[in-house]
Formats: sequence, C-alpha cells, structure tokens
Amino acid sequence: MKQLLLFILISISLTSIGQITIVKGDMPSSDDSIRMSKALSVQYDFSLTGPNYTWDFSNLTPISQRVERYIGKSDFPLLYLAVFFTKSNLASERDDMNLLNITIKNGYNFYKNTSSSFKQVGYGAEVNGIPTPVSFTNSDVIYRFPMTYGNQDSSLSNWNISIPSLATVKEWKKRVNHVDGWGNITTPYGSFQCIRIKSEIQQMDSVFYSSGGINMGIPQNYTEYTWYSKSLPFPVLKATVSMGGLLTTIEYSDSVRQFVGIETSKTNQADVNIYPNPTKGSFTIDFNTKSENNSLQIIDLNGRVIYQENISNNYRKVYSSDQFSKGIYIVRIISNDNSINKKLIIQ
Repeated sequence: MKQLLLFILISISLTSIGQITIVKGDMPSSDDSIRMSKALSVQYDFSLTGPNYTWDFSNLTPISQRVERYIGKSDFPLLYLAVFFTKSNLASERDDMNLLNITIKNGYNFYKNTSSSFKQVGYGAEVNGIPTPVSFTNSDVIYRFPMTYGNQDSSLSNWNISIPSLATVKEWKKRVNHVDGWGNITTPYGSFQCIRIKSEIQQMDSVFYSSGGINMGIPQNYTEYTWYSKSLPFPVLKATVSMGGLLTTIEYSDSVRQFVGIETSKTNQADVNIYPNPTKGSFTIDFNTKSENNSLQIIDLNGRVIYQENISNNYRKVYSSDQFSKGIYIVRIISNDNSINKKLIIQ
C-alpha cells in the first residue's frame, strides 16, 4: 500500500514538472524581437499530440527570415496613438493585405495583454494610401490565461471600415482554441518544454462596393497549431494549415541565418493570368510557379467555393463559361508560399 502511494505521488510530481502553464508574463512585451524563419512545407500529421508528447521538427529547412518586433505605447505611431492609447499596450508590424483593388499596407496590429487574455483590439494602416485607424467592434481574443493542457475557449471578433466613394470592408472571425498537448518540441533553434494550442479559425472578409452595389465575400478558413514555451516570449513554432490541408505555412523562432543558394519566397511567387476577362464565352487560366503543391478555387460572391482542383506548377486550362452563371467571381490560387486572388467577370 505504501509503495503504491509512493508511486502515485512520484507520478503526480513528474507530471506537474513536465507540464507548463502560459500566462501574461510569457507573452511579448515592449522592445522584444526575434528572427522568425519560414520553412519549406513538410508533410506532417498535425493530429499527433497529447500529454508528454515529443514533436520533432529538427529537419526543417529555412528559406527566408523576418524580424518579429513589438513596441510599447510610448512608441506608437502618432497617427494611431489617440485611438489606441487607452485600448492597447502593445503593437507589432502587420502584413500587407490586398482585397481586389483595395490595399491595406504599412500597418501595425494593436494588442492588449492582461492577466486574463492576449487579444488584438485593432490595427492602423494605410488604406489605399490614407492612414486609417481601425478599432475592432469586438476584439480577437487570441489566448486566454492561464493556458494549460486541456483548456478550451472561443471568441468572435469583427471590424469594418468605410472607404469614401469606393467601398466598405468588413471582417468577421470565429476562433476556437484547444490546448491539446504538452511535452517537448525540437526545431533547428533548439529543444523546449512546451504546450500546443490548436486554433480553428473561420473568417470572412467582405467588400461592398458603393458603385454598383456589389457585395463580395471571401472565406479564409484555416487551422493554426502553435507551440509555446516559457523560455521564449514568441511561439517556438507556428504551423498554419488551410481548409482542406492544401497549404501549410511553418514559421519558427530562430537565430540569424544566411540564405546563400536557397530560394526565398520572392522567387517562388506565382504568375497568374486570366484571359479574356471579362468573358462571354470560354476563358483561360494560366499559372506558373516553382511551388509544387498548388490548388485552384473559383469562389462566388456569397463566398461559396463552386469549383476546386489541385493543379501543377505549370498549368493552363480553358474553361467554358457555360458552367458558371453570369456575374463576378474570385479565382484563388493557393501555393506553398501564398494565396493570390484574381477577379473574373462572366458576362
């Protein structure tokens, strides 16, 4: 009986030592920065997880790097300070975004890090060249604290902006988080005790054009797998898998690397042409890239994927417009490196 009790106590002790809990202090803070390496896509079964699990990504091949950097309130750009002074305590540069003929670039994401959550409260960016602060109607709660194995939560977020005489842009997002594993992860940067967060995200980007009353919905559904350690204020590794598993993007915390003789994402960018466009009869889609895993989708204005197929890296196909109703469509090409949206008009 004593031996059984001793065994149980040792097991509990070892388990508590192995598991970690992520809290506010483990998130980025002002002036934190790190190199994030983008890796070649790998075939990996992301369903493999659980307690005391070992994830081995040591064989990842980095192809490019970027710097992830956070700034505090005192360094917020003046153009956005008035809007986010009380709402946010942290910001980072955001990726540029293109929605057909609307560009959102040179921006910052604004966050609020508290003892209960880490959430995005808005962003500021040049929208078609005009600096525009966008405060979310409902914040995107990225993580709720404390994060420990078995936790589940969800959030709904949304925002919208009006571009005078052009359009209204909206985004709606549902995020469902599940801390579905803990253990040890190894990357080319090192080995870390960690937890893993699976985030299932449903997202709809919508554009309503003032002229013509055209409303376009573009779905962006994907799953994020994020490994967090108490040793870094950034994800050890993050993998983003698109709907249907057609696209996997992997980034991980890393040291400075030289990329001599390795193709970067710029050399792998796709060249996409649709002609004639607009069309009354047949039309051709031309696609050329060095990426091997590619998918083509044709999406209607309600956001429905009405046509989809896996395609080669040198692709040309003639389509008959008879199989589509008259109207405006989005032709989306998803490759290893990015996704590209092109407008198609069938008359």
